[in-house]
Order: sequence, then structure tokens, then C-alpha cells
Amino acid sequence: MYLEPPISKNLTPIRAKKVGQALGGGLKVVPAPKAVPFAKLRADVLLDTNDFCLLYGCSRRTVYRWMAEHELVPDGRAGREYYFEKRTIIDWHDNHRPQPGRRVLS
Repeated sequence: MYLEPPISKNLTPIRAKKVGQALGGGLKVVPAPKAVPFAKLRADVLLDTNDFCLLYGCSRRTVYRWMAEHELVPDGRAGREYYFEKRTIIDWHDNHRPQPGRRVLS
């Protein structure tokens, strides 16, 4: 039987994002220059939907479906992009771990 390691120990390289100052005085999301394994990121680091797709090996459409069906709530939004804190992803995974395959409707 295959047992997947906990999401907190995942070693997928992720370019963390943080909120920084834009040239006009506003705020913008700035990616880190170097990718770091997910397990080594701080809990308050922002990840976008592409990073979420890398972690779970799924499409953006699947992430949007999880947001609609499984109470996955983003921590922020900039333009059309949703952002999640690492702690939000770990909490969501512990409570609503996605299962492979299609759901069976009864």
C-alpha cells in the first residue's frame, strides 16, 4: 500500500511570494529569486495557484473546483490570481485531503 508523506514534508521547489511596494506607492506581489522546498518555507509565505498545482499535480481548474467544493479559502487576491499562505494549505490538506479519481454520487 502506498502512503503519501504529509504535505508539510513535501520537497517540491516553490518560489515564495511576498507583498512589496510598487513604484507608484501601491502594493504588489513579488516572487522570491530562488525556489525553496515547500517543507522549508515559513508558515506565512504566500503561494499562488500555480504553486498549489505543483504541490498536488493538478490543473488550475481543479484548484478552482476545490475552492468551490472543499472550503479552500484563499488568503488574498491580486488581479486574477489567488494567493494562499502555507499554513492555510497545510490546514486545508489536514481537514479536506483530496482523493484521486471521481466522486461517486449516490
